[in-house]
Amino acid sequence: MVDPVKCETESGVSRTVVRGAMRVLAAKGLLEPKQKRGTTVRPRADWNLLDSDLLRRQGGSAPTDCFLEDLAEVRATVEPAGARPITQPDGGRHRDRPAHP
Repeated sequence: MVDPVKCETESGVSRTVVRGAMRVLAAKGLLEPKQKRGTTVRPRADWNLLDSDLLRRQGGSAPTDCFLEDLAEVRATVEPAGARPITQPDGGRHRDRPAHP
């Protein structure tokens, strides 16, 4: 459970700043606000670990094995498709055109 008052006190910032930060974290899927039940931190497995802000923030700590495995899986999916046009003589510009006999 996230306690906004405790965040204000520990961080020395206003309630407006804490609410704004919590809105951003909720929009990124890290927090889950619930009416009359408070705000909770969502499980790490639900986070978008490739979010640019999260990557920047985690830059100071060593990545976990799970994160590295997920990153390798994403790279294995994306990189071949991205490199394919470079390896084709026409630069991949005419993929939709039928091949000449």
